[in-house]
Amino acid sequence: MLMVAFDAWAAERRGPNLVQRLVASLTFDGFAGPAVAGARGGATGTDRQLLFGTDVADVAFHILPGKAGTMVLDGQVLLVDDEADADADVALVAVDDGGEVSAVVATDVEGQFRLEGIAAGSYLMRIDLGNVQLDVGPFEVTSP
Repeated sequence: MLMVAFDAWAAERRGPNLVQRLVASLTFDGFAGPAVAGARGGATGTDRQLLFGTDVADVAFHILPGKAGTMVLDGQVLLVDDEADADADVALVAVDDGGEVSAVVATDVEGQFRLEGIAAGSYLMRIDLGNVQLDVGPFEVTSP
């Protein structure tokens, strides 16, 4: 459902072009198990760390409580391969489980981004790296 809704939104936004599209796989979930001995922090029940990866880029998310029962999604896109256009403006689009675009944000020069006011739900992120698109998720955002 999320992929269909996102594909419809993306088709309206862009015409056809030759873009490599990759699906990122979840490589770490802070809620998946106990904290590693000696590691900072750990799953507290209110924050969560997720790491998704591909051969082109890794995407780190830190989900934490925000204002008025919403959540904040901090993160960074880390390029690991020259296939992605390092000079491209990196844009992230969040689509909720109802198929609505809930947020659009660009990264800074270091690949960092911040989305505030995110409601609890299931999200799919599409990250535009110029000539490469990464699909991340779906993943759950839960409120405290």
